[in-house]
Amino acid sequence: MFQSLKLDTQDLKLDTQALKLDTQARKLDTQALRSLQDRQQKLFQKQDGEQQKQVDDLTQAHEQHRDQLAKLQQDQEQQLKQLAASLQL
Repeated sequence: MFQSLKLDTQDLKLDTQALKLDTQARKLDTQALRSLQDRQQKLFQKQDGEQQKQVDDLTQAHEQHRDQLAKLQQDQEQQLKQLAASLQL
């Protein structure tokens, strides 16, 4: 009987240790998950920033192209006016 109680006590101690280890493992899993989520969030923010920079660069290039086309159109109109004026002389 005494031997049986001693074994039961040892079983309870082992169960308690197993529960403590399980709790520690869950805490580590939670920390790892939070770390992964933080890294993913930073990556998404970085990608979003890179995409925004690409959009900004494309917008700037488009505006420059539009301005160049407007300048060319003004130059052509000026040349046409000069040509028309020279033909009237």
